[in-house]
Amino acid sequence: MALSTFRFSPARPVARASAGVMLIGPLAMAGCSAIGGDKPEQNTEAQQPKDGLLPGEPVQGVKGTELPVDTLPAPVGLGDSETRCPYLDGEWLQTTTGQRWTATGLDGRFDPPACVFWSYEDVPQAQVMVR
Repeated sequence: MALSTFRFSPARPVARASAGVMLIGPLAMAGCSAIGGDKPEQNTEAQQPKDGLLPGEPVQGVKGTELPVDTLPAPVGLGDSETRCPYLDGEWLQTTTGQRWTATGLDGRFDPPACVFWSYEDVPQAQVMVR
C-alpha cells in the first residue's frame, strides 16, 4: 500500500518553524509594546452604553429587570402538573437529577418565566431561570 512507502521526517520542518518563531516572537513583542506606549486608552464612546441605560437600570418591557440580580424564583406551582416549562423538559430533569418530577410551576415575574420543578418534598427539586 501507499502507507508502506511513506517516509515521515518531522525534524526538519519543526526545526525551521521553531527557529522562525524564536526570531519573530521577540520582535513582535517589542513592536507591540512600542505601539501602545505607557498611556492607557481613553475611549469615551466605549464607556457610554449604546442604549442609554446605566448598568443595573431596569429595561422597559422586560420582566425581571427591576428585581435584584440574586432574586430566586418564587416557589409556585406545588401540585400543578399541567404547567410546562417553555425551555426545559421535566423528563430530562428527572433523568439528570435522579428524582421523580411531580409538578412544575412558572414564576411570571421573569421574562422568560422561571420554572420551578417539584418532587415529593415540600421544597422545589430545581429552580431554573434564564436572565
